[in-house]
Amino acid sequence: MADAIVLCDFDGTIAKVDTTECALRKFAEGDWETYDRQLDEGGITLKQCLEREFALVRASKSEISSEVLKVATLRPNFDKLVHYCDDRHIPLVIVSGGLDFIVREIVRSNGWEGKVQVLMPRTLFTSNGIRFRFPRTRFSSSQSFKDDTVTLHHKLGRLVAYVGDGSPDFAATEAADLAFTIRDSKLSKLCEKWRVPHIDIRDFAEVVQALGSWR
Repeated sequence: MADAIVLCDFDGTIAKVDTTECALRKFAEGDWETYDRQLDEGGITLKQCLEREFALVRASKSEISSEVLKVATLRPNFDKLVHYCDDRHIPLVIVSGGLDFIVREIVRSNGWEGKVQVLMPRTLFTSNGIRFRFPRTRFSSSQSFKDDTVTLHHKLGRLVAYVGDGSPDFAATEAADLAFTIRDSKLSKLCEKWRVPHIDIRDFAEVVQALGSWR
């Protein structure tokens, strides 16, 4: 395989549930779902959505972790993708707009440190509530750090595979060389609507199989 990288969303993709949504359903004091709809409709950015939603949350980091990690079931065979990429020296990067401390704990607890990189906003617990420090974007055409990362690796001469499930993944999926979408997800339906080439999957064994024949 030519020089390549695999970028993968977390909530609803690696994790079968949306862990960020789980935290909001448990702890948000207000109508956070309005902001989700605005994000899907393109009215606000991912950063604006997260900050407005988590302005409604007053729980501590430990309270959120305790609740969310109970339900953070992983999609089958992600470990196979981890080992496939590690064995072939293909970078595997989680690119997520979720809660970094949840994702990093899951990476740590599964022994994937050094095998899986994490690129996502830093969650900041402040006296004025929860804030997010997003990765910087490098290109003026980028919609978010996700498609910005695809563009960066293209400029570095790499082929990019992308795996996702939600509307914030669309621009990155459209730009990727090989795109995987979770079957029946918002992203899959968007790709169907706009005729973006993609492979629908249910688990990561299908990703590994497709990567094996990718040129």
